[in-house]
Amino acid sequence: MTNFVIVMASNRCHKSLIVLLLVLLCTNGLARNRNIGLLSSFRGFGLTAQIFNEEGTEIDILHLSSDLFGCFNERTDDVGITLCYTHDYIFHVYYSEEYDAVFHGGAGFMLGYVHDWERGVLSAETEKLEVAMGGVAALAANIGVKFEFDRRFSIDLSFLSTPGIHLRTDEETGANYLKFYKNGLFYSLTPRLSLLYHF
Repeated sequence: MTNFVIVMASNRCHKSLIVLLLVLLCTNGLARNRNIGLLSSFRGFGLTAQIFNEEGTEIDILHLSSDLFGCFNERTDDVGITLCYTHDYIFHVYYSEEYDAVFHGGAGFMLGYVHDWERGVLSAETEKLEVAMGGVAALAANIGVKFEFDRRFSIDLSFLSTPGIHLRTDEETGANYLKFYKNGLFYSLTPRLSLLYHF
């Protein structure tokens, strides 16, 4: 019964976050350049949105993504979810005939419900993860380059660091554990690729 309640709550959470992403896109002024697309990384897959200010000097970036830690090597069937927002500043634009390269960086926050790093997770053994999923609250630092093409299409390559805290409840004892979110730093070394459409 408890597992059923957790699954139902998780499904409602996923749907609520998707609705939030769409609302944020629709409520911004029409004068702003809006981009929406797909996000892919070693962490997981999801939706992403980028909204430029009128001057084209700042970008609000929103990621709604799955967290697949432990899923690829079958250590868990649990799929986490994260919502990340950063406010980036454009610090250089390189113009060419084929594309424009927009270099950007900024900071924000991330919230989610995920697994965190465990010792031995990359070993050949297929034992299940020992530690339960938990909530994460983290700061976010983003840096990247966006390649904009003529046909309303762009590719964004970025690196995101999310140092923060991870709070989980032990399934056997019911005790709460608060610790540093290790994956927030480990994932900093992996690139994030976004495919975006401009409208």
